[in-house]
Amino acid sequence: MTLACASYFANAEAIATRDRLAGYVKLCLPNANDVKHPLVSPVFADLQDLPPLLIQVGAAEPFYDDSIQLEATAKASGVETTLEVCQR
Repeated sequence: MTLACASYFANAEAIATRDRLAGYVKLCLPNANDVKHPLVSPVFADLQDLPPLLIQVGAAEPFYDDSIQLEATAKASGVETTLEVCQR
C-alpha cells in the first residue's frame, strides 16, 4: 500500500484511483510508516512456507505493479506462484 509503483500513475483513471486509494490508506493507517508493514503490504512479508499462490490482476489496474512485485517476492521465498494478468 505504498502507492509508489508506476501503475498507480499510469492507470489513474481506473475505478480505484491512486488518490482514492491514498485516502483509504490514510483512514486505515494513520501512521504513514505502517504502509510497509507485512500485514498491510505482503510484498514486505516473509512468504516462506505459504501454500501455492495464485495472483490475478488486470493489466490496467493500479495494483498491477504490486502484483508483479508480490509474484517476485513469493518466488524468491520458494513459494509456487502463478500470476494471471487479464488484458481487458
